[in-house]
Amino acid sequence: MAVPAHLAPPRVPCEEIDGVLYPYAEEEAVVQGHWHYHTVRDATNMVEGLLQGWSRVGIFGDIFVYWRSGRDYRPCAPDLMVLPEIDDPERERRSLYLWRERSHPVFIMEVLSDGTADDDRGEKVRIYRDEIGIPEYFFCDPRTRPVGVWGYSLTDGRYLSIEPDRGGRVWSAELQGWFGADDDGKLRVWNAAGEPMLRYREALALARLESRRARREFRRAEEEARRADQQARRAEEEARRAEEEALRAGEQTQRAEEEARRARDAARQLATAESRVRELEADLRRLRRL
Repeated sequence: MAVPAHLAPPRVPCEEIDGVLYPYAEEEAVVQGHWHYHTVRDATNMVEGLLQGWSRVGIFGDIFVYWRSGRDYRPCAPDLMVLPEIDDPERERRSLYLWRERSHPVFIMEVLSDGTADDDRGEKVRIYRDEIGIPEYFFCDPRTRPVGVWGYSLTDGRYLSIEPDRGGRVWSAELQGWFGADDDGKLRVWNAAGEPMLRYREALALARLESRRARREFRRAEEEARRADQQARRAEEEARRAEEEALRAGEQTQRAEEEARRARDAARQLATAESRVRELEADLRRLRRL
């Protein structure tokens, strides 16, 4: 509960807001069990997947929620709470002070445990309905198989039960998703299209699988780049050889043309010499007849 700052400090860590100390931890931790932890973690992970396209959505759990300032009352600490359109969703908050947030919670889910079931279905209903005015209150009981899921919608100041579909799933109009038990009897969240959201370990396994695929794709890309580089080098070498051969062919053509020119010159010289010889022979024959 909130304590005036001038009084003796409580035995738990607090934040001072407008002269009032607000504890953000309990004196004695409430141990709720392994299955409770996994269910809350999976529910949070699936709701995060469901609301992935929302902007500035705050998804909180296991955090003290104070709904009015300066009041001597005990805060609540929902297992899962959704606030849309809040300022800086990534900012670390020791507690939630609803009068300081720009939006109002629209959805709360409690996961029942042996130590909290009566409170979750009793006093918390009154707080969420009358004190805070949460539009939708869901709770599930993972102690049973299949898991039990119940949803309530705030209508005219009362929580009215949301009728499940034939598969036992309960529709959240605020989150636009289904909550119920899957084929394994565990809590599952589906989007409006009926696509299942991933639990924590499923999301982790998928991330690992995608990481392995990405590494394989990277190695393939590296190998293709290496082969392309080798082909480029071979093409460059072939182009260089072709250029050298073309150069040699040009030189050979030039030599052949030069040899042909010399041959033509020699032929002309030979023809001239032969003509001169014939002239001299004719002159010699005339001289002999004299």
